[in-house]
Amino acid sequence: MLSQTAAPIVPCSIVLSDLRLSQRVDVADLLGSIFVINSDRLSRYWADPGGFDRFVAAEQEIASLVLGLRDRGWEAALSPRISRGGVFKEFSDVAREVWFRARELAKRGPPDRPRTMSLVFPEHLLLSIAERAELRIVQRLLSSGLRVDSLRQDVEHGIE
Repeated sequence: MLSQTAAPIVPCSIVLSDLRLSQRVDVADLLGSIFVINSDRLSRYWADPGGFDRFVAAEQEIASLVLGLRDRGWEAALSPRISRGGVFKEFSDVAREVWFRARELAKRGPPDRPRTMSLVFPEHLLLSIAERAELRIVQRLLSSGLRVDSLRQDVEHGIE
């Protein structure tokens, strides 16, 4: 189950994927959507708070699209898709693995929390992406100053 802060990530990722003319939602779409929706919340995990902004701005594949969605609102871009009757889109294999890993991280949670309350937060998604160091986009994400240890510690202690 998705938290209120993570729920918009999927539809925003679909919009971003559509704008990239991609057949599937990929990790770049997830990262871009996480930025559009949760950059203020997640910037604290960078050594320099502007690191997340600079990372996205340097990503040629998504930079202008993400900044445009942030300025005009991704919801407006989703409306035509809804009116055509389609709000779902296939995830790439890697994006699907990231998604399932985020759910696994949420289920683990702190030991004192019942497992039935395992909501997926943006931090779970960001950490599950950061764990995919074999991907070039993740290598650039990691070199942008993302403090994975701090992120992991917060995820392990529980996100609210």
